[in-house]
Amino acid sequence: MLCTLTRPGSGHAAVAGFDVARQPKAVRRRIGLVFQEPTLDDRLTGEQNLRFHAVLYHVPAAEVEQRIGRVLRLVALEDRRHDLVSTFSGGMARRLEIARGMLHTPAVLFLDEPTVGLDPQTRALVWEDVLRLRREEQVTIFLTTHYMDEAEYADRLAIIDHGLIVATGTPDELKRQVGADTVELITADNGAAAARLEAAGFRVRCGEEELVVFAEDGEAQVPRLIETAGVRVRSVHVHRPTLGMSTLVGSVAGFDFKKFLFPGIVAMTVMSTAISSAISIVWDREFGFLHEMLVARSAAPHWYSARPSAGPASPPSRAPSCPTNGGRAHGQAPGNQEQPMVRQGSGTGPAAPAPGHGRGDDRGADHRGGRTCSAGYGCTRPTSSSSCWAP
Repeated sequence: MLCTLTRPGSGHAAVAGFDVARQPKAVRRRIGLVFQEPTLDDRLTGEQNLRFHAVLYHVPAAEVEQRIGRVLRLVALEDRRHDLVSTFSGGMARRLEIARGMLHTPAVLFLDEPTVGLDPQTRALVWEDVLRLRREEQVTIFLTTHYMDEAEYADRLAIIDHGLIVATGTPDELKRQVGADTVELITADNGAAAARLEAAGFRVRCGEEELVVFAEDGEAQVPRLIETAGVRVRSVHVHRPTLGMSTLVGSVAGFDFKKFLFPGIVAMTVMSTAISSAISIVWDREFGFLHEMLVARSAAPHWYSARPSAGPASPPSRAPSCPTNGGRAHGQAPGNQEQPMVRQGSGTGPAAPAPGHGRGDDRGADHRGGRTCSAGYGCTRPTSSSSCWAP
């Protein structure tokens, strides 16, 4: 709405002294805008992108060259002006967009999360450019960010929660709403020092090796704290509140950030399960261990019905072997060990014989290759010894 891209439903807003609803063209002539998503043409060079922007904003032809050189110097991209944007890094492209937004010398520059997705070093470079613009060009910069440490650079800021402004003020004003400064003291006798400080009205918390004293304007209070402690002070550290989201929003906005803890744990659990499942699937496709495990488990129930029985079957103590004749399998030479039964279709043993061979009564016995199997069993001959399958 402030950039006149969306018409406000109600209320009033003015940018550079012009109403955004009634004078949108005047507002557009006086603002620069850097979107969150890249809007450069990567098939053009850096300089060509700037020249195209100059045409759109009716920059006088006599001033174009001088303005391009000036904004490229502001963002330290003079040596890349003739390079294609497709060769730029993400941080360089963002800095070129900031230069483009300044080409027509706006009174207000809008930056929509200018450092999102950038590495820490590039973020620092972008902020150097932004602060240089404010210092050298005297331009008002209006930006949005989710990084609370970046909000500390602002002269004035507003915190928005669920579409509503819940707090406004300078960074120092908002930090004072969070709490007092903390002063850490390490003394020769922490117990005695803590007693004296509490007697003087200070709020003190005892740590393992240090005393933590809460005080307004901690730096100014240091001499008084040392004098009140009454013992030798070995070290002093002063810490000021920061604009960290967990403390600032929790205190100023009036909601407890801990309510997001449980959904976070659930989300991490789901993510971990999905990753584990994906790894198992990939591992199985590579080595097939799940297939072998599932086949082994599905084979177990069929062992109990290897032979027809009048009564309920009971699990054998070992896998049934081929039916014997005089202590050996039909057609098996003496001394050969009994071969374990292989379930038909399990995929882990030899294939079953064709229908009509090796099953039914003795008339269906298989005499191929010198092997004979009794009724209800079939034999195959993958090796020198017999193996049986159960119907």
